[in-house]
Amino acid sequence: MYFSKNSLKTYQATSQKKRINDQILTKRRYEKAWKTAHALSKILKKEFDVSETYLFGSLVYSKPELFHIYSDIDIGVRGLNNNDYYHAVARLMDCDFKVDLIMMESTSDRLRQRIKKEGIRL
Repeated sequence: MYFSKNSLKTYQATSQKKRINDQILTKRRYEKAWKTAHALSKILKKEFDVSETYLFGSLVYSKPELFHIYSDIDIGVRGLNNNDYYHAVARLMDCDFKVDLIMMESTSDRLRQRIKKEGIRL
């Protein structure tokens, strides 16, 4: 397939603009995820009497440019009543991100230690 110099320049310019736009959108999504995580922590503490919330996973471990459209928010909690777990998950579904809610009292020792060591307490 042959492209004229003009067509190739147009393609390269368009491709560069798309990359820059994607980077801007990714950074905005990353920043929005952090704000959302803090808001979700407040909801969990206020509405479900959770004593501790930890943010962990890709939002904490990756750079903004590595956070992507499919990245989720991982939150570990202490003090959530077992009977309230599904209510809390349903409540957190109102945000623009998939949220994984982990009850630290009932998860594996390995994950609990990782959350406490590498996660950020909100």
